[in-house]
Amino acid sequence: MSAAPGSPRDGSLEPIHDLAHIGHAELLTPSPQESLRFFVELFGMEVEAREERSVFLRGWGDYQRYSLKLTESELPGLGHLAFRAW
Repeated sequence: MSAAPGSPRDGSLEPIHDLAHIGHAELLTPSPQESLRFFVELFGMEVEAREERSVFLRGWGDYQRYSLKLTESELPGLGHLAFRAW
């Protein structure tokens, strides 16, 4: 199986080495209370802020304002994903 045209493996694109790690993510959830309980109780995340239909959670020791944003939505999904770069 060959690499897809335009993919880093076909040699036409340079891989990006400046990404440090995931900065934060927004998850869309039709069950906001259950999702919040999951991340707080299982992962020990802390609620940093609330805004309309969203809750901002921070992982232990993270130096950013938040690590995860849970947003109430009709359908589950990924709202966005941010990367930290050097």
